[in-house]
Amino acid sequence: MYREFLQAWKFWNDGAPLHLMDPMQKAPYSKDEVIKCIHIALLCVQDDPRARPSMATVVAMLDGYFSTLSLPQQPAFHGWSRTGLELDRSRSNPFEWSVNEVSISELEPR
Repeated sequence: MYREFLQAWKFWNDGAPLHLMDPMQKAPYSKDEVIKCIHIALLCVQDDPRARPSMATVVAMLDGYFSTLSLPQQPAFHGWSRTGLELDRSRSNPFEWSVNEVSISELEPR
């Protein structure tokens, strides 16, 4: 998933967010809707948590209550290594990042 996040950010900055789409996608889809969803997703992973929209705002954005969306800032994962432990060597101040060790439980009916 790390690679997809980096690709999304790269394609967004290159002005080509639709390159994220599966080329095998055959069903008709709205390019504007796809771009809007990618835009909102990038807003949700911005480096500064205060700049990220709330879930209520995300729902409103998806429903079309906002005619314009702010430009996404650099994502939180930008510059991380694949393991999330090292900062990109191009940065002058490398240090270790914490690793999210969340466990996820799936609930099933009785």
